[in-house]
Amino acid sequence: MEITSLAKRKTPEGTVSFHLENVYEKANFPSHFNPKEPLNLYGQIKKGIKPSEWRECKMYWLSMLCNDAKEVFEKVNGFTKSHQQSQQRPLCPIDLTDKLKVHRAWFFAGYSKGKLVSQRHLETEIIGLLFHPEKKALEIKVANAVEINCRIHN
Repeated sequence: MEITSLAKRKTPEGTVSFHLENVYEKANFPSHFNPKEPLNLYGQIKKGIKPSEWRECKMYWLSMLCNDAKEVFEKVNGFTKSHQQSQQRPLCPIDLTDKLKVHRAWFFAGYSKGKLVSQRHLETEIIGLLFHPEKKALEIKVANAVEINCRIHN
């Protein structure tokens, strides 16, 4: 029997996937990297240099990460609005770790073309979720990165 196509990737329950692009250093964002060279985010997570991944606080990411995304969205949105009215500074991050429904993350270098097939990735533990009101961003804290080569899940 000849196999003509690769199996589609399905992440196990309790796992979320992140695609990482190599990005260039931006003005006003200090870095010890050469600004002419791309930042290898995959390599940084693998080596433990980058202990968290940041995503915009959108309903999409909250639904991927949290048990009750709507409740969490209303909580952070309400906090942001009340803070803007009171003009308090500085803001502390809001800890949403207890709202997590996933506890593992897979990190992929770049995006696959066509079907998402099995490819090399990092598997990490998600150890925290913070909302940063001033940045309107989620910080997903990760630890214990292990590189997985071509594992297929059906």
